[in-house]
Amino acid sequence: MSITLSALQKQRRDSAANWTAENPTLLAGEIGIESDTGYWKVGDGSTAWTSLAYISGLGAEIPVSRLADGSARQLLQTAANGTDVEWTSNVDIPGTLDVTGAATFDAAVTIQGNLTVNGTTTTIDTQNLIVEDKNVIIGQVTTPTDTTADGGGITLKGTTDKTINWIDATDAWTSSERFSVPTGTAGAPSLTFTGDPNTGIYSPGADQLALATNGTQRLLIDSSGNINIDSNTLYVDATNNRVGVGTSNPGYKLDIGGETAQFPVALRILATAHATSRRAAISLNDDWLILQDSQGNGTKDFGFYSSALTRSVFTIDTSGNVGIGTTSPQAMLSVSDGTVTGEINPYSASSTCFIGTRSNHAVSFQIQASEKARIDTSGRFLVGTSSTSRGDFLQVQADSSGTTNGGSILLRSGKATGTITTGDVLGQIRFSDSSQDIYATIQAVVDGSTGSNDFPSRLVFSTTADGASFPTERMRITQDGAVLIGGGTLDPIGDSASGVLAAGPGANSSALSYYNASATALKIGRGSDGTIIDIFRNQPGAVRVGTISVTTTATAYNTSSDYRLKENVVPLTGAADRLNQLQVRRFNFIADPDITVDGFLAHEAQAVVPECVTGEKDAVDDDGNPVYQGIDQSKLVPLLTAALQEALQKIEDLEGRLTAAGI
Repeated sequence: MSITLSALQKQRRDSAANWTAENPTLLAGEIGIESDTGYWKVGDGSTAWTSLAYISGLGAEIPVSRLADGSARQLLQTAANGTDVEWTSNVDIPGTLDVTGAATFDAAVTIQGNLTVNGTTTTIDTQNLIVEDKNVIIGQVTTPTDTTADGGGITLKGTTDKTINWIDATDAWTSSERFSVPTGTAGAPSLTFTGDPNTGIYSPGADQLALATNGTQRLLIDSSGNINIDSNTLYVDATNNRVGVGTSNPGYKLDIGGETAQFPVALRILATAHATSRRAAISLNDDWLILQDSQGNGTKDFGFYSSALTRSVFTIDTSGNVGIGTTSPQAMLSVSDGTVTGEINPYSASSTCFIGTRSNHAVSFQIQASEKARIDTSGRFLVGTSSTSRGDFLQVQADSSGTTNGGSILLRSGKATGTITTGDVLGQIRFSDSSQDIYATIQAVVDGSTGSNDFPSRLVFSTTADGASFPTERMRITQDGAVLIGGGTLDPIGDSASGVLAAGPGANSSALSYYNASATALKIGRGSDGTIIDIFRNQPGAVRVGTISVTTTATAYNTSSDYRLKENVVPLTGAADRLNQLQVRRFNFIADPDITVDGFLAHEAQAVVPECVTGEKDAVDDDGNPVYQGIDQSKLVPLLTAALQEALQKIEDLEGRLTAAGI
């Protein structure tokens, strides 16, 4: 049987200020109410008023059907019928739960609506935070801005804080720790971009990093730091600090390869037009520039310039002309210092390569900055000197540094010693007109077999006769020094070579030999009386032993006879007896059988007057040829004179005797 009791309980009441000022300790279960706020507290017998928590939601009347004792840390709530109250460990709050102080939930808390937590710090002491919804919103304030979001993020506590924060100043997320992501593939990279799942960064293997676009690897960095872009389109060799284009094995700082076209374009620099129209440039050590359109006029020339663009170092214009020191080359190669311009210009129309200066300057040939030859402005070729007052077009001057040699010109054969043969021309000088017709030549010709330290030669001088078209030999100097004029024979007399003069060693064993078949062989003259030929004999020293002298009407053949040249002078006696020993003969020469003459046989006269005959009787040379004797009949004059004097003396003696005898 149920009993319903009606009771009225009066609690302690006072203003909030008085409660705080008095700060009493309520008995366990004693209720204290703030009359001005409507808030109330329930004492525990030990806690002062200001430390007790408020109890809210108490009405003026609490219907109770049966209120038994609850368990520890249970709450009193309205029962499901809405009229009764009950103790519970699970609080079901259909409205808003406003917890002013600290709250502890020992079991699960289910919130059907929204959970709003006001404060500066919310602590969840669990191992896992599970959010079934898709989005977690941080920084949701009344008016969100980048400023209110600055510094927002997630902090994981550890020995040091592990953070992910948004930084407004950098407009980016910042993490205190690194991220570890899957290796990925080219088709599914580990790090991708929104809406593009097959473009991003991945690792194809240990210690490797790659970039992919459209599911294809484009760049690979291997464990050595080498970089490979688009299958060796660009390769960076980190070990040797080299770059390869089209090759994975560059041998130089920049190595471009892989092109198979006949004329591959390995490097192209394309730039938009500048105000001065210079389209592209390459800088070398910040000092030199390689420029396309170096003139700045829209042409496609190519040039090297100083970094200040003040001096042209090297230019190739659109015609292929090369300029060094000039931007306007007028030839295939133009070299200029600003004043003098030298040029090399092949000219196919005349099959000629022109070398020289466009300006009126000489062309100098130098070795170690020392001039060795030049072509002056008058077209003269000067070797060993840079100036001349002579008009000769070839001038060679010896070195002035003390040498005793004069200027020289060397003409060389293309053959070597041992292969060159007699008659081969070693070198020659030709004299011609502008039509290239040859008028005269001087040739050096091999004149015997050559060998080690054996180089026989001759010089041949040729001229062209009137009415002829090519030179004929007129004079030669043989290997042994003989000079042959008019022909090549050494014995013009023995060979009956008319008009040939042979002089020097080997010339028929004579110093001078000349033969003319029908005309005077030798003419000698002078413009006044006197000696026309001096004859000397070295013994030693040059001593005159005879002369041929002329006057206006006569010629004298003189032999030396000065007393100062003689000694042991005695009278010639017995001359008549010796004269009688001379056999005077009549005969003819074999060469002239029809002419009989008076004379002597040389060996017979030699027995009487030895000095009048040269040679020995029956002498022959090394080849067995006769060496004929000769006679100078003038040497018989002294003997004849002495014999005549002896005869005259006898006549005088005889006349004296006859006179004395009166006859």
